[in-house]
Amino acid sequence: MLWQTFTRALYNLAAYPQFVAPLREGVDAIIWEHEWTKEAIALMRKVDSFLAETQRLEGVLTSSMQRKVMKDLTLSDETFVPKGTHLYVFQRMSSTAMVQSMTILVSSIPPTKRR
Repeated sequence: MLWQTFTRALYNLAAYPQFVAPLREGVDAIIWEHEWTKEAIALMRKVDSFLAETQRLEGVLTSSMQRKVMKDLTLSDETFVPKGTHLYVFQRMSSTAMVQSMTILVSSIPPTKRR
């Protein structure tokens, strides 16, 4: 998913600010010569390499399952998931392993422990 790669790249730029100047200089030089065109973006090899390295190191998240909870649900660890909550199961794909990890994301309403 492109937005996730872009978000991770922004996090990496914040974490490693030494890459900002070389990336900016490369983009500025290309824009100065070619303006903002599709061809100019294709020439931004440093940006392309930075995004590719972000994907290689961070992996790519793919959503393999999406479900909506139709009735209140209590999991075996007593986590309560209310009716109407959306559940997503993500697989993190990486170049070193087909499936590095699986993550369950609960959106809309955070799960709570019942008392």
